[in-house]
Amino acid sequence: MKHFATLLLIVVVFSGFNRAQSQALQITPGDTAIYNGMLTDSNGSAPVQNIYLVNNTSDSEIYWQVLTYTEDSSWQMSFCDPNNCYYYSVGNGTGNIGINHFLAFPNSTSKVDFSATPYCMADSGKMAVRIWVAHDSVASAKTLYFFAAFNGVCVSGIQNIARSNLRIYPSPVISNMAVEGLNAYNNVKLTVYDVLGNAAIQKNITQPGALINVNTDALHAGIYIVSIEGDGTKLLTKRIEKLEQ
Repeated sequence: MKHFATLLLIVVVFSGFNRAQSQALQITPGDTAIYNGMLTDSNGSAPVQNIYLVNNTSDSEIYWQVLTYTEDSSWQMSFCDPNNCYYYSVGNGTGNIGINHFLAFPNSTSKVDFSATPYCMADSGKMAVRIWVAHDSVASAKTLYFFAAFNGVCVSGIQNIARSNLRIYPSPVISNMAVEGLNAYNNVKLTVYDVLGNAAIQKNITQPGALINVNTDALHAGIYIVSIEGDGTKLLTKRIEKLEQ
């Protein structure tokens, strides 16, 4: 009987320890974020889906890694920790799949975000991210899931409008983008938009030559929209991808 009581005590203590360890990193409101919506325009993205992490340990570092991401080849998905956003595109094999980390004070709450930009392509996609406390990787590790689906048809989607004498290259671009065929126009305005619709690069050229070069070193890796106007007319709208050097 004495041995049984001792064994029971060990089991209870061990179970309590496991339960305490399993709560080292709490996920709220849950480990899964889901978005279902209609296509609106080519730059439209799913509203950001938030998940909150409660660090119940004395450790101050949280690590994470994207395990998988599947989507239409035209889509771009993102995962943001409190410090940075990382973008993933299946069709061109881009995305940070290494181990990343951020600081989270003991007993504090941190927010991470998921989102998807469908670029007028109705489809569904998903992403799985493993996250854990630095010195308690086995007990604290959790997997976060994001599911997104877009239906319908874009009303005002960008369609890669282009004049036959204009072209942009290379594709994808790393540090320099060339635009050819603008010498037939005056007062050219070139704008490069990020996925949120913000102007990342703007150039106004009164009398462009046959070939102009645009430095793209300042752009982060990801998908962008190039819009070119000349003489007050839309000449070209094209989606490009920027790769890290």
